[in-house]
Amino acid sequence: MPRQKDPLWEYVTVVSSSKLRCNFCQEVFTGTITRLKYHLSKMSNRDVKPCPSVPDHVWEMAEKTMVEFEHSKKQKVFAGRSSQGSVSSTVSGAIGGEGALTDVHFQTNCRLAVVFLAFDVFFAIFCITLACIIGFALCCCMPFFVAILYAMAVREGASEDDIRILPKYRFRQCDPLKTFDEDTKQEVAEAIAELGSGDSISELALPPEDSECCICLSQYVDGVELHTLPCNHHFHCRCIVKWLRINATCPLCKYNILKGDGIKGDELV
Repeated sequence: MPRQKDPLWEYVTVVSSSKLRCNFCQEVFTGTITRLKYHLSKMSNRDVKPCPSVPDHVWEMAEKTMVEFEHSKKQKVFAGRSSQGSVSSTVSGAIGGEGALTDVHFQTNCRLAVVFLAFDVFFAIFCITLACIIGFALCCCMPFFVAILYAMAVREGASEDDIRILPKYRFRQCDPLKTFDEDTKQEVAEAIAELGSGDSISELALPPEDSECCICLSQYVDGVELHTLPCNHHFHCRCIVKWLRINATCPLCKYNILKGDGIKGDELV
């Protein structure tokens, strides 16, 4: 502390590095010499009390010193505010100059954001629609594909050669007044087997209750060509050919014409 430059130090006693005592009223202050100057000049400052015993010449000197101190302090504050104001003005001018350019960039960014948002919405709608179409197609076509795969994997159709060797004959309506008992029906079945062994197409009379194709559910008419299977069941040629190409079993007894397994018609009770 430069005591030579401040004449008020001679009215102060240093108690410690942070405590000073007034030589007039013996009050101790904690802090710097500035607080003691306020004390001697009787100027109000925070919790500093005016000295009641200070002489007039010391009071005038302390008051003058503190007035100069306050004046210089205010000038420094004003200078600092002026410098801050000039900097703020410069910054405001720069910001104002860039304001128009910022507005243009903002408008451009807004337009781009709207375009990208519209594209995202359109893409989301497209994906949802495509997923719905695919799901609907799968729901509609899946049973058809499953049926085809099941038919290909499980059921084995007959070839054209297997179908060609089946006995063929021409249907003839028998006398409706004639009664067919079990022996007569057995004779008809044997006749079918005998006719099938020949190469020519022969006529065969069947009882009315047995003259119906179980595939198309229609009655036989005179002259229509029929096929008989090894199980002695007979059908329209066009009907049984289509059936055997898909499934090589009899529609009635499930006799397999390729493997020869199943229950034959003459074994049915």
